[in-house]
Amino acid sequence: MYQTFLNTFCVSSLMCFFVDIFAPHYRVNNVSRETILTDYQNMLPRVAGNLVISYPYFYIVEKYITQIIQPNTWSLLTNIALWVLLMDIMFYSIHRAFHCKYLYHYHSIHHTYRYTYGMGAIYAHWIEFIVANLIPISVPMLLFKFPFYICNNIVLCATFYTVVISHGGFKIPLSGGHLYHHLKYKYNFGLFRMDHLMKTNYLC
Repeated sequence: MYQTFLNTFCVSSLMCFFVDIFAPHYRVNNVSRETILTDYQNMLPRVAGNLVISYPYFYIVEKYITQIIQPNTWSLLTNIALWVLLMDIMFYSIHRAFHCKYLYHYHSIHHTYRYTYGMGAIYAHWIEFIVANLIPISVPMLLFKFPFYICNNIVLCATFYTVVISHGGFKIPLSGGHLYHHLKYKYNFGLFRMDHLMKTNYLC
């Protein structure tokens, strides 16, 4: 799972980087190449650190999934629906909690850039990265005992989505939701339906 996460993150981040540098007109905001390079340079150490500390987390989760639990025999659609439901509730709740005054000190790092970059998807305090990102992705897998191949594909799709769609900052469909969270702060905490249910959805 870690190899899938690492490869997907690196490939999708590099793709975003090349678009940022060579086709910046696809970005939502107008920004110079020099600013983009400086922002990437500033993000890189923390991002690299989070890539390193995520290894033991993924190692433990994968060992548990492949060697301890007996995977369920439910359909792919059932597993994906359960993951989307629980992950959305967990991600929304934890993310919103990190916006309270007692925890925002940690989350403010991720909000350094109002207009996001793909690589910045994991530009965050390491505590927040584990609690608000890795745990919501993995807990549904463990709780519902997903087969390993489903877990691996969820990691691939979720990583690509959060890098390119949520944080790429590009003029593409579906990208506005999380971008407006970075611009407005008090809206769009979740990924799917929780913002609609909690009346925190913002659409431009």
